[in-house]
Amino acid sequence: MTIEELEEFFKSRELPKEVQINRAVRITDVQLFLTTGIAQVKARGTTNPCYWHLLELREHLLKKDSGEMQDQ
Repeated sequence: MTIEELEEFFKSRELPKEVQINRAVRITDVQLFLTTGIAQVKARGTTNPCYWHLLELREHLLKKDSGEMQDQ
């Protein structure tokens, strides 16, 4: 998935203000997370850990939308 596709995914949906990805990871400002993560990936490429974090958030949101996960 390209960074442009990720950007479009996040722009095309209503995002929560904060989200609990798993028991250990809570994003308290999703918009800031996206802004900084996307900037890092654009500057450093998809080998940057920020890319994988963005994919993890995407996967979490998709699972939540499809009802595959219970609230944590």
